[in-house]
Amino acid sequence: MKEKICLNCNGTGWHTCATCNGTGTTTNIYVPEYGKASNNVTNCFLCNGTGKKRCGCCYGTGYITEETIKKNKSFLKKLKKHLKGKAV
Repeated sequence: MKEKICLNCNGTGWHTCATCNGTGTTTNIYVPEYGKASNNVTNCFLCNGTGKKRCGCCYGTGYITEETIKKNKSFLKKLKKHLKGKAV
């Protein structure tokens, strides 16, 4: 099987982080029992401040091979959903 472009990330190997929406930062609001609320802006804990996450289907390569298909069950589900109703 030849390498094919990953349908999950469109060949980029990356996704925008869902936690910080690609900004790389998160804002935590602290409201003490008595007093003024304060904001604390920190690096996103999920993407470590990059704003991107590696694609879980192609493991960041941007391509799907037979080996990655065999070891990635979530990709198989997405592939079946993508191909549903299409002639193969």
